[in-house]
Formats: sequence, structure tokens, C-alpha cells
Amino acid sequence: DMLRQGGGFIAVSSVKDSEHPVGGAAGSVDINVARLTMQDGGQILANTAGGSDGAGGSITVRASESATLVRIDPNDPQQVSKLGASTGGKGAAGNIFVLTPQLTIADGARIVAASNSSDPNAGAAGSIFVWNANQPVQNLTLSGGEISAFAVEGPVSSEPREGNIHLTANGIMLLEKGSSVTAGVRNGLGGEISFSGPSQLVLRDMSQI
Repeated sequence: DMLRQGGGFIAVSSVKDSEHPVGGAAGSVDINVARLTMQDGGQILANTAGGSDGAGGSITVRASESATLVRIDPNDPQQVSKLGASTGGKGAAGNIFVLTPQLTIADGARIVAASNSSDPNAGAAGSIFVWNANQPVQNLTLSGGEISAFAVEGPVSSEPREGNIHLTANGIMLLEKGSSVTAGVRNGLGGEISFSGPSQLVLRDMSQI
């Protein structure tokens, strides 16, 4: 099992500074556990800093029983429990893969893939994939949670900058308590959201896709 809580985090990043004038690619995070729990602001991040030319790393979570992201840090309301892959420079952000039969995102927790730079040459946001190759996802629950892929600026050329979201489940997909699944961009066309295989898709309490 793996537990991240109380602002604990794992982060890999690409940084541009005097010793690294270009900024190399960020590393990736690969986690294999039975149960992953991230609570009270625990985070796993793969980022590129502003000005870096390097590509962002990807995050892969394989949790054979369950993955749970829940609550913000009680001492810091800005610190939410999160899986996040982002770019603030010219390199593309990495993707996020979550492979588990039970995924719960609740009480302000998030899975986010983002391009945060307003530079016209900013890298593209990554995409988010929730699925399980060996054992179908049975339950995907967002209860006051968020899954989002977004870019601050839209493309100025034919190259897309926003990310996509792909959710696959054989059982129930439930969004409640104002949860959201979004793929967007401030200027330009948003990304794609695809759902595959749920026996039941339930949205309530002003939740949205």
C-alpha cells in the first residue's frame, strides 16, 4: 500500500536555470501498489518549470485494488490531494495513466493535466487515461472531485495544445457534489472527453461534464 497525506508529495520536474540553460526532460513516475491513498493534500506531480524547453514526465499509477484521492490539507486550503502533470514552458506535459478497478476522487481532490503558460510557443497539455487492461474498472466515483485537462492559451497554428480525457469502466461512473470532468482551453477549441463501457453514468448535485 502507499499513503501520501498532510502535504506529503512526490515530484519530478524539469527546471531552466544558470546550470541548465535549456532545461532537460522531466522524469516519469511509475507506481505499482495494491492500494493508493492520497489524502489531506498529498500530491504526485510531474512538471516542467516556466521557460524550460524539456518535455514533462508522465505519471502511471497501477493500483490492483483501489486508488483514492481525498480532501485538501487542513492547514493549507490551496494544497489539494492531486495527481498532476503540467508544463510551464515549451515542452509538452506528460500524460497521466490510472489503472485500477476502483477509483475515488473526493472532497476537493483532483487529477489534472495542464499547459500553464500563456506563451504562444507553450507546450501542449497532457492527456488523462483511466482504465485497466487486465481487470475492468468497476467503479469510478467523483464526489466533490475533479478530472481536468486544460491549456491557458489555444493554439496559434494547427498544433493542438489542450489535453484529452479517456475514461473506461464496466460498472458505474458516478459524479456527485458538484464534481466535474472537463477538457478545455481559454482561447480556442477544447480537448475531447470520451467514456467507454459504463453500465450506468450518473450525474447529480450540479456535477458536470
